[in-house]
Amino acid sequence: MIADARKRLDEDMQFLLYEKRVLAETMISRPVMKGFKAMLRETDLLEAERDWEETGA
Repeated sequence: MIADARKRLDEDMQFLLYEKRVLAETMISRPVMKGFKAMLRETDLLEAERDWEETGA
């Protein structure tokens, strides 16, 4: 799915990725998810995601 998203990040793919992310978040405990997001912030990946969501790029 990641390889497909890199090839075509259209509106349908964005919606599919969003659905998969929400589903994954329901399956992962809150402390584990918080740790994961903290790691993303430390590596600046979470900030890049926020920039992408704001600009739609």
